[in-house]
Amino acid sequence: MIKPIVKIMGAVILIYCFLALTTYLSLRDRLIVVESPVTLYRSGDILNMQLTADEQWRIGPLNGISERIRISLIQFEDKRFLSHLGWDPIAILRAVVQNISQGRIVSGASTITMQLARLSLKNSDRSLSQKFLELWFAAGIELTHSKEEILRLYFSLAPYGGNTVGVTAGCLRIFGRICHELSWAEAALMAIIPQNPNKPRAKLKEKRDILIDRLKDHNYLSDLDATLAKLEPIPLKTHKAIRTGRLLHETLSTMTPASSRVQTTLDKVIHDHLRNIATSYSGELSKINIHNMAALVIDVSSNEVLAYLSNRPGKSLSRSQGLQIDLIRSRRSTGSTLKPFLYAALLDEGKIHEGFLLPDSPAHFSGYHPKNFDRRYRGLVPAAQALAHSLNVPAVHMLRDYGLHPFYDLLTDLGFSFLSPGPDRYGLTLVLGGAEASLWELSEAYSYLIRASQGLGPTPLTLHKHRHSGEIAATSPLFSQGAAWLTLEALKRVKRPGLETFWESFSSSRQISWKTGTSFGFKDAWSLGTDGRYLVATWVGNATGQGNRRLTGTRAAAPFMFQIFDSLPAQSTERKPQDALKQIEVCQENGRLSNGHCSMVSVEIPKSSPFNRITTEHETIYIDPSTGMRIHGSCHSLHKSKKVDMFLIPPMYLEHINTSSTVYKKPPEWHPECLSQDEEQIIAIIYPKSNANLYPTKDISKDLNEVVLKAIHNDPKANIYWHLNESFVGTTHSLHELTVSLGKGVYHLTVMDQAGNRSRQIFRIH
Repeated sequence: MIKPIVKIMGAVILIYCFLALTTYLSLRDRLIVVESPVTLYRSGDILNMQLTADEQWRIGPLNGISERIRISLIQFEDKRFLSHLGWDPIAILRAVVQNISQGRIVSGASTITMQLARLSLKNSDRSLSQKFLELWFAAGIELTHSKEEILRLYFSLAPYGGNTVGVTAGCLRIFGRICHELSWAEAALMAIIPQNPNKPRAKLKEKRDILIDRLKDHNYLSDLDATLAKLEPIPLKTHKAIRTGRLLHETLSTMTPASSRVQTTLDKVIHDHLRNIATSYSGELSKINIHNMAALVIDVSSNEVLAYLSNRPGKSLSRSQGLQIDLIRSRRSTGSTLKPFLYAALLDEGKIHEGFLLPDSPAHFSGYHPKNFDRRYRGLVPAAQALAHSLNVPAVHMLRDYGLHPFYDLLTDLGFSFLSPGPDRYGLTLVLGGAEASLWELSEAYSYLIRASQGLGPTPLTLHKHRHSGEIAATSPLFSQGAAWLTLEALKRVKRPGLETFWESFSSSRQISWKTGTSFGFKDAWSLGTDGRYLVATWVGNATGQGNRRLTGTRAAAPFMFQIFDSLPAQSTERKPQDALKQIEVCQENGRLSNGHCSMVSVEIPKSSPFNRITTEHETIYIDPSTGMRIHGSCHSLHKSKKVDMFLIPPMYLEHINTSSTVYKKPPEWHPECLSQDEEQIIAIIYPKSNANLYPTKDISKDLNEVVLKAIHNDPKANIYWHLNESFVGTTHSLHELTVSLGKGVYHLTVMDQAGNRSRQIFRIH
């Protein structure tokens, strides 16, 4: 008797499974949910949400299903959900009795799984045949999915009124919050709305309160909690969709695999702070016709992007103001932002250190005449000061010393992809803004330098979890730890803008290594800085390319950067990499190795630095004690002279140097009876340089080119006599500049004073 029953039951089960699976396999494509594209913070919170192709806000559970909503749904819709196989016989029997007694359909006995089947099939027909189709489809779903998967699918398709579908979209549109932040009263409302999503919200209170009582009866709520929950109002107004990261979403869509959800590395708190700061600061900029800005905040230890401001926030997008452009990815003139990389490279090559003197006087390089931003010259300036003050002339001298082609290769290895093939197109302007780069590329290069200073290896910037977003071409370290650290130390000396000038007066102020940049024509303002823990990079300007004299790195971009730093947590303590540095003794005045005629000071250089530059500017001179005047060594026997070691500044720098300082002390004047036989120390040609090739412009009213010849003399009262190709062309006094009209050809220039001291130079006019 038992065997036939077992066989019958087995056959029934097989038929049940066959019908359920057959129905499921024929309809399973209906369970595929096309969700709205969303961009997420690292925490899983939504940064941006977009409509689907069918113009729905459709977002299912994020970070799991809210426990309160799960419990509320099961208690409201399907108490035996966790135990049945898609059908609930008890509920079906109850529904049959109720429908017969009422003479109409008042209960459908649908389980959550059957409702999922109905939602996926989009059935509005409540006929018996459709009910059986839903029933068999639900049975198939139960056989092929876990209860958790079924709930997830249900909450992805549950309607919440209008074009809002899915529990997450519902929470955001109804309450303006994520599901895990809802109260019990709100969770109960989310459970009952899908039953009749278009029912006026005000009429849902009765059903919600019944569910709250049920939750209380099952000990999910205390009497007090239930009473308070019923007092919560029903929200009547729909919240706007979250679309704050639209440009970032569009950028990521071109970088990530096809996916409806992109998990970024952005920190919600830091990113929101950045947006609030930018909203306030953009109001100030708009008053002076500056309309765009971009910024990044990066965690140096991981190279993850914590905040990403594509463009100016808090304003409707406008094509005329370029607000639809992701300016973090746009190419712009780099200004002076590349100078730290050249400085670090020269430290490693042993060609400079922080106190090494660099020329800062009018210079001419085959027709190129670099000028400092402030239009001033300092004669000679320590390398670290030249970097901190962002002086252009010393930077060009450094680039010529390092080599244009090696520097171009260095930038390529650092990941600058917008460089034109070959460095010759840029020439020496490469370090002053002749090239273009994006804020992303600059940030990646600066993070490389910062990580090198901490002994960390290179890694690209990371913005999302799918893959790294940048490329660094270097396969071996580009900077030693010592060179990177010394470069960042020099950048701590940059003078801060506004009230930040007094940062050292406050013990709570953080040390920041930072660099600005301003493009030619005042079109781009850059500022990048680090406190060792974070890298903050900012760009300010007009996306349309409109210039503005207030658009400088210090005046426009730096204040924005420092406001961002003020919003960040305190940085960790930086540790000096002692093992990566060594100390050497150099001459105090010019930072070169001693030739035996200078006072010494100690400086730090990278441990691997082969620095070997010996001073040629320190000499022993003879002083006549009776007059205090300088005499030549060959006639020191005629006087009771004394020897003095001095730093003798080359004449071409004397015009611009502060000779009143203790370091640059001007030597005594020559004794009239014992002049120097070294004429180059008395008189020198500043322009043109030896063997220079000049390409002067031609005046429209003249047939010949005009060239301004320049020289300098130790005696400010001396006359200089000028000769070209042995022909006298003029005399100058005090200011030794002479304008001459010259045709093409080779010229021999000779300058001479009344004592016979002279200097010679050859140059060519093209």
